[in-house]
Amino acid sequence: MTTVEMIKVYINQLCTQIGTTPESVYSPEFNSWNFSKGAQNIEVFFTSYETSVKTVRTFTS
Repeated sequence: MTTVEMIKVYINQLCTQIGTTPESVYSPEFNSWNFSKGAQNIEVFFTSYETSVKTVRTFTS
């Protein structure tokens, strides 16, 4: 299972590879990281919800 912290590590690695920082691609307004090259765009964000048994599930999109 992938955790939120693991995804943040992947974001940091990607930023290092492309020569930027996570802070420079992070949008606090939308709580997401945005990567673009030319007309291509990738947005990474987390969506969480509480299940009926009171556990929290988090998904990365």
